[in-house]
Amino acid sequence: MSWSAVLASAHVKVLVNGRLLGVCTGFSSRTRTPMKALGGIDTSLTFEIAPTTYEVSGSVQVLRGRLSGGLEGVGLIGFVKDLLRQKYSTIEMVDIQSGATIYRATGCMVEEQAWTTSPKGLVTGQFSFRGIEVSNEADI
Repeated sequence: MSWSAVLASAHVKVLVNGRLLGVCTGFSSRTRTPMKALGGIDTSLTFEIAPTTYEVSGSVQVLRGRLSGGLEGVGLIGFVKDLLRQKYSTIEMVDIQSGATIYRATGCMVEEQAWTTSPKGLVTGQFSFRGIEVSNEADI
């Protein structure tokens, strides 16, 4: 069986803590590693550029599965009565054809979710998250 060298979002499933959330229809990720210039005493020269923080965020669009319970059903976000006890989650993007994990964000919490339904259409959802660490197929 031949595979395309280009990965299409329709060939990616979204897993949350190892449980299937749905098929990916769109995905964006941002990893920030801001730097700070460090100077010396009594000089205006920069001697070193040092990393300060590591920030992970992203947005995922999915097709919702029947009776999946959405983000609450897979434990990505707590119901309103449990929101303050919400736990960190792991979000993974897995290539359906090869089974390879192409993106994994750990220590994630959802900031926002939205679901859309249209007549004769599919139920689609989008959520944005922040995470602690990210990796991909190069280091998994």
